[in-house]
Amino acid sequence: MKLLNENESTLARKILHRGFKEVAQTVSEIVQQEVKIDNIDIRLIEGHEPRPYRLMKKGDVHLLTTEIIGDLSGKSFLCFQESEVQTLVKVCLPTLRQGTATPSLTEAMLLELDNMLSANVVTHISNYLNVQIYGDVPKHTIVEAEEVERLIEKDPIQHPEENLEPWFLLANLEFSFVDGEVFRPSFVWKFTNRFLQAIKEHVNETAV
Repeated sequence: MKLLNENESTLARKILHRGFKEVAQTVSEIVQQEVKIDNIDIRLIEGHEPRPYRLMKKGDVHLLTTEIIGDLSGKSFLCFQESEVQTLVKVCLPTLRQGTATPSLTEAMLLELDNMLSANVVTHISNYLNVQIYGDVPKHTIVEAEEVERLIEKDPIQHPEENLEPWFLLANLEFSFVDGEVFRPSFVWKFTNRFLQAIKEHVNETAV
């Protein structure tokens, strides 16, 4: 399977952009201040490349993993380093004193954010490509930054019909708040070439 051409890449980025923008709007409603999402860097990467991407995280990393099930198989990974999590706690839970958020409360907040992000991307993929997919219950783990990329690369996609080299969509995001706070999570989408094929088919159909 060849990489996407310019029109196909534009569609893939458009799908992700719209999903991320809606997440920013939802977070704005939760924290009751405007939240902007800027500097979205999206790259498509072949899985057979050694060390195909760098997430540029340090220290302990909160990794949220969601299995994608249905017509297209894959997994999404949302990554925060500890300083980004503390920024989220400060913005989303302003009445708490710094350092007082319990691990269970922090985890619940991260899982909810992952639900919003994954659900929005899944919904836009389903609508644009006319496929039926949904995200399973996300899982939260804390791992050392040096291990994150290896875990993502080795985590298998559950699909009984094919054993193909995976592809990755890497999105480095930047959410900025009115009060000046900024956090920069990384979102990785791991999938088989069926996703690429669905993009190509959609572009060909709309070009007719």
